[in-house]
Amino acid sequence: MFYYEIIITAHALAPLTYSCKNKLEPFSEVLVEVGNKQKKGYVYKQVGKPSFKCKEILSQTGFYLTATQIQLLEFISSYYSSELGVAAGLFEPFCESKNILDTSEFGDFSTLPELSDLQNKALDFSLKNDVSLIFGDTGSGKSEIYISAIAKTLKTGKQALLLMPEIALTPQMQKRLEKYFSQGVGLWHSKIAKGKKERILKDFMSGKIRLIAGARSALFLPFTNLGLIIVDEEHDESYKNASKPCYNARDLAIWLAKNSKKSKILSKKELSAESFRIPSGLNYDFEGIRTILGSATPSVVSYHKIPHFRLKGTFFTSSKQYLFDHSPLGLSNMIISHLAAVLEAKKQAVIFLPTRGNFKVLLCKDCGKSFTCPFCAVNMSLHKNANALKCHYCGFSSPLPSSCEHCGGSVLQSQKIGTSELKLMLESALPKAKIAKFDRDEITTAKKLETLLKDFNEGKIDILVGTQMLSKGHDYH
Repeated sequence: MFYYEIIITAHALAPLTYSCKNKLEPFSEVLVEVGNKQKKGYVYKQVGKPSFKCKEILSQTGFYLTATQIQLLEFISSYYSSELGVAAGLFEPFCESKNILDTSEFGDFSTLPELSDLQNKALDFSLKNDVSLIFGDTGSGKSEIYISAIAKTLKTGKQALLLMPEIALTPQMQKRLEKYFSQGVGLWHSKIAKGKKERILKDFMSGKIRLIAGARSALFLPFTNLGLIIVDEEHDESYKNASKPCYNARDLAIWLAKNSKKSKILSKKELSAESFRIPSGLNYDFEGIRTILGSATPSVVSYHKIPHFRLKGTFFTSSKQYLFDHSPLGLSNMIISHLAAVLEAKKQAVIFLPTRGNFKVLLCKDCGKSFTCPFCAVNMSLHKNANALKCHYCGFSSPLPSSCEHCGGSVLQSQKIGTSELKLMLESALPKAKIAKFDRDEITTAKKLETLLKDFNEGKIDILVGTQMLSKGHDYH
């Protein structure tokens, strides 16, 4: 009989000891009984026979964590002070039975973008450093550099990961990547349905997909031969996970690039058949993991600590004009007249607001105090369709009040319009215009996102009103 400490997945428990008649490999996935419920877990290490009676492992699932995942798991647990079980809940395990990975060249890459001299210099700079930062102006052509770096990586038979803020992960981005890398691209984010995620994982583990474009959770997929990580918009706050374990995906990508060469876990001597399962045909070459950060407004920390290349100018010809409107109204005559002129010219308009809902603030006209979230101490936004006040940080909501909770005043005033209210005002001011809303309240599934952007590009929508999620990763004809 063998005895093992088991990490219980997604639970804040110390590893628990179980017995097994068979010899198990570290970080292979098993089913165990906790209380009277079946739970998944990972073999942590073999131990001697304990003094207490322990339960027997129910079965093996055939899945296990790859070497890169093991490295991340132990680092997250140590650096971010997280229980191993909680950190283990981040990962999607690998299945050897689906491993038919082909390490030959991936595609012919005959349609790669043509880079300018400055872009080529930026690409060479990035490929000479384990970690680098492309500090490029908006429209300077960072995406073309990413695509070229990905192509060079895939040509060597390695895998690549393109991390982006979730709001930038659109069907348009997937089509853009598929233009260069055919069907070998997988898009991974929270809006993708469970069934589709299972199909992506199956293709990824078989080697059919070698490039993953995803939100921060994509970092925890079962990479077996990772060669490149690109972190676009590296300054973006969405790379930080607010719940346990509280990690920063950008920092993890940097850590992987800097430590993959010297990690004890990843040394080839320890990656022997006696210690870890090495699927036949896989090349565990951790010498080549490289991380490229990109941003038009990089974080101070990245700019100070990481070698950077300054990419100025714009890749495409464009123009801009600033018009300042000092009117206190949310929708002034000047804005309406400009929108009317755009519509008359048979063109389209995009309007950005920082707030969803109808109004950002509801306050009492008598005492001047606003309604705030009891948990976050921030103003709660007014949502007319739900007849409620909602906190956009934690999700707490309360019924729309009829009087002030501080002084009992009955005159309540709303301020700072949101996307829903602006849409109503535009529909009243421009009754013939076809207007749609693009924010987190409206875009709840990947299908809705794809349909709305398709309708806008096909001219079925004249004016698109949205928050910052509308501003990233989209092309409008």
